[in-house]
Amino acid sequence: MKKFIFCLFAIITLSGCAHDLGHRFEPIAPRGDMALIYYYRPSHFLGSGVSFDIKENGQNIVTLYNGGYYPHMTLAGYKTITAGNSTVSFYAESGKTYFIRGKEHMGLIFYHPAIKLVPEDKAWREVQMCRLIK
Repeated sequence: MKKFIFCLFAIITLSGCAHDLGHRFEPIAPRGDMALIYYYRPSHFLGSGVSFDIKENGQNIVTLYNGGYYPHMTLAGYKTITAGNSTVSFYAESGKTYFIRGKEHMGLIFYHPAIKLVPEDKAWREVQMCRLIK
């Protein structure tokens, strides 16, 4: 029975590593009247098998995987970003770059997503270890 539980735990944990992540972080610049939002999630062992959907103003943008990032060009304006029950709201200015960090936190039984608007200086250090989500 112990072997079964260990194998089940290993399969669930390692399944988080099997996502299609591309090259390491490569910065891009916002274009014209657009704002650039980087959605990223630093790699952590705990909760690594958990992924969650990011929505911007109600529209699906990306599924955020452990160790992944996704650059998203968007029109300037008021943004409400959600992942599960976690929400971040802000005004995105054209020509500016924003960073939304995703992470997981343990609930009573399951992991739940949490997102946060991160200052650029801190985000640059974190996002450089992430790989592009295809």
